[in-house]
Amino acid sequence: MTSHYCLRPVLQSEIPDGQRGDVIAVCDGAGAALAGLLDYALSHLPDGFAVSGEAVTHPGGVSVALDRDDPLLTLSRIVQEDLCVLQKQGDEHVLMAALLCFPVSWTLAQKIGKPLLAIHVPVAEYKENIAKRVQRLFDRVQVGRPLWRCARAVWQVGTANHPASAQYWRGRIFYSFGRGGGGFIGHAHTR
Repeated sequence: MTSHYCLRPVLQSEIPDGQRGDVIAVCDGAGAALAGLLDYALSHLPDGFAVSGEAVTHPGGVSVALDRDDPLLTLSRIVQEDLCVLQKQGDEHVLMAALLCFPVSWTLAQKIGKPLLAIHVPVAEYKENIAKRVQRLFDRVQVGRPLWRCARAVWQVGTANHPASAQYWRGRIFYSFGRGGGGFIGHAHTR
């Protein structure tokens, strides 16, 4: 949790209902994984949160009703992170569900339901140098040890949501990967 915690859920909760499809998407077959994600998040909340019955009170003092039929909407009002659920289908992992309020120049509609290789088409280096290693990494992820990926971008405008077409990023991104605090961390940097 960062010092900006109280700002993020407020921004997320103020996303107009008409834009829900821009920030939350769920493919058929993701329900069990989402239920598990909600349970995991609730059981790992840091100090300052209070879970009682079917509500969570976060450090900002706001109480959030737990809607188990809509776990990503519930999580959008509790956690400050974007959440992406990938499930193995065939030889690759597919983006099956996501809460994506703060993309770094991509849209959820561009990526939902696609495997990792298709998601990273705009990244020329991904197919040749990184795809097999990332797939091996995903193949080794264990229950109870979620994967954390960070993207860092600096914007000089006042909005937090920065979707852009895949064409915009063609040839502009490279990745560096590492481990931090026992979790996997990857950064996307612009050239």
